[in-house]
Amino acid sequence: MLVFLDNVLAILVLGVTQLYRVIPAGLMLAAGRFAGGIAFRFNTERKRGAYANLRAAWCRTKTPSELYRMNGMVFKNLGEVLSETMCFEKINKAYVDRYITVERIDRVDEAIKKGKGVILLTAHFGNWELSSIVAAFKGFNLLVLAREQKMKKLNSLLDRLRESKGAKVVRKGITTRLIMKALHEGNIVGMLADQNAGSNGILVPFFGRLASTADGPFRFAAKTGATVIPVFTARTGGPYTRIVVEEPITVKDGDDMMPHMVRYNRLLEKHILLKPDHWLWLHRRWKLCPEKKIVILSDNKAGHLNQSLSLAESFRQYRHAKGIPPDRASVEVIDVRFKSKWRKMILNLWSVTASVRCQGCLKCLQWGLEPSSYEKIERTYADVVISTGFSLAGINKIAALENNAKNAVCMRPGFLSTRRFNLVVLPRHDSRAPMAGRNVVITDTAPNLVRKESLEGAGRELLKNVKKDHEKTVGLLLGGDNAEVRYTNDEVGNVLAGIIAASKERGADILATTSRRTQPALEGLVREKLQGEPLCKLLIIANEKNPAYAVNGILAASDVVVISGESISMVSEAVASGKNVIVFQGTKNNEAKTTKFDRFLWRLEENKCIRRVPASDMEKAVREGLEAPPQAAQPGREDFVYLNMWRLGG
Repeated sequence: MLVFLDNVLAILVLGVTQLYRVIPAGLMLAAGRFAGGIAFRFNTERKRGAYANLRAAWCRTKTPSELYRMNGMVFKNLGEVLSETMCFEKINKAYVDRYITVERIDRVDEAIKKGKGVILLTAHFGNWELSSIVAAFKGFNLLVLAREQKMKKLNSLLDRLRESKGAKVVRKGITTRLIMKALHEGNIVGMLADQNAGSNGILVPFFGRLASTADGPFRFAAKTGATVIPVFTARTGGPYTRIVVEEPITVKDGDDMMPHMVRYNRLLEKHILLKPDHWLWLHRRWKLCPEKKIVILSDNKAGHLNQSLSLAESFRQYRHAKGIPPDRASVEVIDVRFKSKWRKMILNLWSVTASVRCQGCLKCLQWGLEPSSYEKIERTYADVVISTGFSLAGINKIAALENNAKNAVCMRPGFLSTRRFNLVVLPRHDSRAPMAGRNVVITDTAPNLVRKESLEGAGRELLKNVKKDHEKTVGLLLGGDNAEVRYTNDEVGNVLAGIIAASKERGADILATTSRRTQPALEGLVREKLQGEPLCKLLIIANEKNPAYAVNGILAASDVVVISGESISMVSEAVASGKNVIVFQGTKNNEAKTTKFDRFLWRLEENKCIRRVPASDMEKAVREGLEAPPQAAQPGREDFVYLNMWRLGG
C-alpha cells in the first residue's frame, strides 16, 4: 500500500510542479492554501494533535475559537510551503530579488571568513525550504541535512527540488563524517533542530514544557569551531518573504550544550510568538515530555474528590515505577458548578453527541456551567482528565476531546458508553450488570488515598497533638444521614456507650471525628458523651474544625475502627488501612429496598473485610475487635487500577 501511495503521490507532485511553471506565484500559493484547508478538514488525527499543542501553549491567552482558526491557518501555511517548494525549479534570481528580503546576511559573510565552517540552524517555520534556495543565489555552497522519508520516490523528487539551485542534500544518521568534513573545509551546513529528538535528545524548555531536543548542531560546532547562526523565514504577504539571520552562537569545545540549546529555543519561541501559524504545530514536539498535567473535575463532594485524587496518585506512582518522579505529574482540581439542574441534565444528554468536531468550540459548556467553572476549564490545558460520578462524565468527555487528552472516570458514566473513556474504574456495588470492555476495572471498594506512607505521616502528625495513655486505641468515624439511611440519637448513643464501655474494660484510648454530614443534634450528643470522657484523647467536630490529618491519623493510630456505613468512601478508606473495621448502619428509609450501600457492605462482610453489627451490640464487637489481630491483607486494594494506568499514557 505504501509503495502504491508513493507512486501516486510522486506522479501527482511531478504533475503539479509542471503546472506551477506556468501559473503566477499568487495563484500557486492560493492553490496551496486551498489544499491545506482540505487537509485541515479531513486529516482528523493531525488536526487534533496540532490543536492540542496550540492549546498547551496558548490556552491562557486565547479562546478555543481563536485557537481553532489558528490551527486552520497552520494547515494553510503548510499548503503554501509545499506549493512554493514544488515551484523551486522555476525560481530564479529575479524572483528572489523581488519577493525575498534577507536581514543581516552580513553575519553569514563574517562567519565564513573565519574559515571554520557555518551551521545555519533553522526550524520548520515559515517556508524553511527557501533558505537553501536563497543561499544558492547569494553565492553560498550549502549542505542540507534532511530526514529520510518512508516514500522513496516522493523523497527523491523533493530532494531534486531542493538541489535544483545548487544545494546538496544529505541524509541523517549516516552523514556525520561528511558533515565534519564540510565544516572543516569552511563550508555551510543547514540543519533543523525543532523536532522531537527521541530518547537520545536533551530535555529543554520550550513553551513551558520540556521537549526532547537534538544537541547535534552544537556538538558539531564544538568539535569543528564552526559558528552556529539561527535563521528563520517568515511570510509577510503572498510570495513576499523575510529571512532573519539572528546573532551567531559561539560554541566552544567543552561547553555545556544546555545554555546554547535554551538560547536557540527562546529565539524560536520569539519568532513563533510573532507568527504563531508559521510553525509546524502538527509535529509531536512534546512526545517525550516527562511532565503531565492532570485535571480533576470535582462535583464538590469530598468522597468523589478523594476517589479522583486516588486515581491521580495511582497514575503518578505508575510513572514513578518507570523512573519519572511523581512531582512531574501536576494535579489541578476544577470545581464544576452548573447554572441549573435542568441545564446540567441537558448538558449531560448533549455530551452523548460530542465528538472530535467539538474541538475548538466549548459553547455547550459555556451555556451550561457557571462562568467561573467554564473559564477555568477553557483556560486550563490537560494531558489527563479525571472525574468521579455520572454527573461529570459528560464534562470529562468534552474536556478530554478539547485537549486531545486521555481520560478516566470512576463510577458509572451515566448516559455515556464506557468506550468513550480510556479507563473506567467501577466499584462493584455500582455495577448492576456486567460492564464490557478491557478499559473497565471492577473494584470491591471505592478508590481512596489511603497508602502506607500517607497513614504513617498522618499518624505522626496526630501524635503531635494527642497524648495517649494506653497501647490499644479505638477510632470512631461518624458520618450522617443521606437519601437512603438516617441515624437516630438512640442508635448513636448506643454506639458511643458501647465504645466507652469496651475501652474501659480493655484499657484503650478513644479517637473520634464527625463528618460535615453529621447532623447538629448528633454532634451535640457526641460532644456530650466524649468531651469529658478521660479515655477520649481526640474529638474533632468537622463542621467546626477539620485538620488534614484527622481521618488518616485516626486510621493509623487505631486498632479497631468503628464507622457508620452510609459513606462508601469512608468505609473503603478504613478497609484499606488494614485495621479491624466495625460498621454500624442506621435506620433505612425504605426497609424493603436493597441499596448500593447494602450491596457494598454485604460483599465486604462476605470477604471478611468488615464486621457489621447493630448499634446495640457495639460493646461486644469492640471488645472482640481489640482482642483480634489486625487484618493481614487489604482486600479491595486498587492493584488492578494501578496495572491499568498505562491506558492514561506514560
